[in-house]
Amino acid sequence: MYEVSQYKEATRRVIQKPERKSTQQGQIKDNRKGNIISNMSLQFSKKAFSCNKINHNGKKEGKIKDITCNVIQNVLITDIPQNKDFSNITDLGLWWAMAAEYHLQDSLKINGQTVNPLSFIHSLTDYLQGPTPKQINVVHNDRVRMLTHGYNPNNTPGKHCIVVNNQLVEVNSIIDNINKSIASNSVTPLYCYMGNNPKHKNLIKGIGEGPMLSPSKSSVSLDENNPTMSIQTALTNAGKANTWSEIINDNGSWKPINSVKGLDVLFNAYKTSAQQKGPQYPQTIDCLKLLLTEVYKVVDKAYNDFANYLKNQKLITGEGPTLW
Repeated sequence: MYEVSQYKEATRRVIQKPERKSTQQGQIKDNRKGNIISNMSLQFSKKAFSCNKINHNGKKEGKIKDITCNVIQNVLITDIPQNKDFSNITDLGLWWAMAAEYHLQDSLKINGQTVNPLSFIHSLTDYLQGPTPKQINVVHNDRVRMLTHGYNPNNTPGKHCIVVNNQLVEVNSIIDNINKSIASNSVTPLYCYMGNNPKHKNLIKGIGEGPMLSPSKSSVSLDENNPTMSIQTALTNAGKANTWSEIINDNGSWKPINSVKGLDVLFNAYKTSAQQKGPQYPQTIDCLKLLLTEVYKVVDKAYNDFANYLKNQKLITGEGPTLW
């Protein structure tokens, strides 16, 4: 996901250096009150998904000029459990990523078929270094999107990290591993501070350095080092411009999904069904569809307003096309 800001509290994430080298660079101790705003897409599990070669308008694909043009995102890979039970995920950023992906897939109504969200949402854990990764079937010019929280590389020298299962993992090796499961360079990574990574910074044209937002209108990278105004100051002074207070607090962090009016009841209904009947049970999937639909309705405009406000306050380092 893309983080909006880092808390300035006394207790910060503490990275404990591992005793031996592994792909998981360290454990995070996170005592913040909420999850930092981030673009997820991918983020956000393990079965292969056969993709359809059509574009957003339902027509056959033409020549792809760049990764954001005429592409249907067939698969979303993000920080979810491998069993696809989302009942313990309260991170609204992750839910937004899944909801935006579901909204896109459902709007296409491929062959008039009902869309099962679990058919195209995959777990990042499947693509950690280790055994042969899960295979994903795509056709020419299809893309696979990965969206999850990232971490400021300045705090992890020489590494560009994402967060998977509360662990910091070097992102380049993860993307390479996902590509092994598809085709070379088919993955579009989206994570906080991807604009700082020489390997990924040009994948979304216009994006600069800094934490990122991924609403449905455009992708935005934020300026944390503006000498005249901080992001927190701008948010505190937003006044009537603030239409996002239901989902985002004054620190720029996502509020938990179960605390958001209009989403809390649907989340609890999904959670109850998932825990009692299982995540693959038809009733649970129906509850998930309702929840994802409502998440999109509740978050979409507010999240875009949030990004546009920070843009108007000249607190961005770049802006690029959205992948939804």
